[in-house]
Amino acid sequence: MLAAFEYVTMSTESEKSKNIYTLKQFLVFIRNFGFNPMHIIWPTLLAMAGAVFEGIHITALVPLVNGVINRNMMAVEHSSVVEHIIRFIPQIADNGATLFKVLIAVVFISIVMKSIFIFCSNTLTAYYVTRANHELRCNIFTRYLDFDKSFFDQNTIGHLHQTLLDFTRRILTELMQLQKMMPTLFAVIIYLVILFTISWQLTLISVFLFPALHHLLTIIINKIKQTSLDYAKIAKDLNKKTINVLSCIALIKAYCQEKNEKIKFRDQSKSLAMYEFSIQKKMSIVHPIQDIILLVAILAMIAIISLLITKGYYQHDFGAFLVYFYVLKRTATGFGVFNQIRASIAAIEGPIREIEKIMNEDTRAAFLMPDGKESFQGLQSAIEFRNLNFSYDAVTPVLKNLNLHICKGDIVALVGPSGAGKTTVAHLLMRFYDCPDNTIFIDGRDIRSFSNISLMKHMALVSQETLLFHESFKNNLIYGLDQEPSEEKIIRALKKANLYDYILKMPKGMDTAIGDRGVQLSGGERQRLSIARAFLKDAQILILDEATSALDSISEKLVQTALLELMKDRTTIAIAHRLATIQHADKIIVIESGGVAEEGSLDMLIKKEGVFYKYWKEQQLGKRG
Repeated sequence: MLAAFEYVTMSTESEKSKNIYTLKQFLVFIRNFGFNPMHIIWPTLLAMAGAVFEGIHITALVPLVNGVINRNMMAVEHSSVVEHIIRFIPQIADNGATLFKVLIAVVFISIVMKSIFIFCSNTLTAYYVTRANHELRCNIFTRYLDFDKSFFDQNTIGHLHQTLLDFTRRILTELMQLQKMMPTLFAVIIYLVILFTISWQLTLISVFLFPALHHLLTIIINKIKQTSLDYAKIAKDLNKKTINVLSCIALIKAYCQEKNEKIKFRDQSKSLAMYEFSIQKKMSIVHPIQDIILLVAILAMIAIISLLITKGYYQHDFGAFLVYFYVLKRTATGFGVFNQIRASIAAIEGPIREIEKIMNEDTRAAFLMPDGKESFQGLQSAIEFRNLNFSYDAVTPVLKNLNLHICKGDIVALVGPSGAGKTTVAHLLMRFYDCPDNTIFIDGRDIRSFSNISLMKHMALVSQETLLFHESFKNNLIYGLDQEPSEEKIIRALKKANLYDYILKMPKGMDTAIGDRGVQLSGGERQRLSIARAFLKDAQILILDEATSALDSISEKLVQTALLELMKDRTTIAIAHRLATIQHADKIIVIESGGVAEEGSLDMLIKKEGVFYKYWKEQQLGKRG
């Protein structure tokens, strides 16, 4: 199999190294995702057995064809094949009719056995490759979930979805093509043995046809590879465009941009279709070109053989030459499969590179969220931020020398202008992003020393953008809990979240589907669902990120009442602007330009008439307006 790889990748040195690199990537995928060497050996042995029976049936064809042409089966009894058969079945000696039947039976049984072994080889390979593809998908998905939030900030959901499902499917399709190589490879070896047996002189001439054919097709293969890379880029752009349009449909309709977006999508989709067609067109031309070249070569060989026979250089029976050309055509077809495989590998150059970007160690090192070994058992005294500096892009600082102290049981409000770093503080605490060593401490221990799972068990988030699945109300409510809570506990949480009366009005109760991202619910209902979920989680540390900023006054009142109930006996970090949340805080911390501008109680900060007083006064004026 590796020898075939070497043949397939013959071209210029640079192209050879590129193709071998691509094939090595294939082998890495195979090795890393459940395809061990035994998964190659068993199909290979079955393919070898099939090739042996292929050789037997072709070898038996020579005396059979000669006997039919000469109308005398006894004229071929001295052929090596017939002699072996007579040795095992002496009764057929001097019996042409029986010999004819035996040769027919040998050909038929050999073809059947070859088909069975090839079927078993292909099926076994398909099983292993399909399982390997499943493992590849699972590993990519696992890698996604192990990355921190910065990875998703830098990649579109559409592209990640395409890499996970579309690109892995395309690789599966081409890996399935590789299963054709093993039986074909061994069949070609058998064919060459038969060809040399019939006429070694002609075979030496014909062997030179295959490298020549390969080099003539190299330019097409290279064009397919380049088109594949362009295709991957266009597909990425189209996925990005699709996700942007579908996720911002309200904005598009508000500005009546449907027509423009349709035109833009059609143009990008047309470009993608043209690249897909270009790849298929180039792949389709490989087979006709090699057939034309081989036909010309075979016709030339027929002319040469006719001339040699006329001159008396060959004494072979006519039937042997018929079989020779039959085998030669099958050999050429076998080598043609190698070229098709080269084309297939070139066609997935783009998808392989995209998957490699996800799976390589550089990406892993850049985005993998480190996990501590200690188990967090709950907050005992305080959460501290010590001289914390943080940047998303390693260029623009977001937090600068930030110092915070949050005591257990306190309600701490973080206020300040947009972009000051308030949400970043919450995200670092929840380990959405990795913080520098020795900058965030819980009970005096570096937060990075705790396992992320144990930390998250003690934290709950209620944010402005409520995160909901396109599932039932209940599935969203109990998501992430170790075990399903009792109905009594669910009802209690819904009542505390001011949501129980709403559930009673829903057509299917808690089994009602809430739509994509909870579109069937109002903003207040989504927020109260998030609060009810936090009640059920019963986490010790509560993080509120602008939880009421986008609500009308009635919804805000319902949500605020539920939040006050939720904050009881919990350590709460509330990112908020509205006085309804701030006035219940034990401490208010004003963050500006990534650092603490001032902190204290509400009364203290108002009396001080500093930075916070300016925000507070503006809010009071806004409420009067």
